Amino acid sequence: MSDGSEYITGVRGAYRGELEASRVYGLLAERKHDDNERVKLAAIAEVEARTAGALEPIARRLGIACVAGEIDEIARPRVEEMSAMSWGQFIERALEEWPPYIDRFEALRKEAPASDARAMDFLVAHERALVEFLRIEKSEPHSLASLTPLRALLERGP
Repeated sequence: MSDGSEYITGVRGAYRGELEASRVYGLLAERKHDDNERVKLAAIAEVEARTAGALEPIARRLGIACVAGEIDEIARPRVEEMSAMSWGQFIERALEEWPPYIDRFEALRKEAPASDARAMDFLVAHERALVEFLRIEKSEPHSLASLTPLRALLERGP
């Protein structure tokens, strides 16, 4: 990468993805009648929002903007689709889809200038925490133990 365009594209995708995920999981949490699932989705939404917040100064510096209306246009159909899934289906799907983000975010971290290191480290750490949440949740679906990695990340902060 010589002109930084891959890094900018990566940051744009990550920032937008975190904003969308925060909105999706927040809306899903609002719809849930099961207290256990609602608490877990709200925690995921909070992790995603915190990660978007860590990326925001970088996005602003790079001229990346996301309009709330655009985020909602993407989030609402995803919420409808995901609302039709059982909790077990959601966990299984996420276990397929989320782990590859770790490698993607680690690659982006390697491209980051030193000034962006903390935010990029948090980006990687948040995905690791989410995947750990999924692994625990799959083995202990009615326990709140899966919240441990998310809460630890939130306490640590970016």
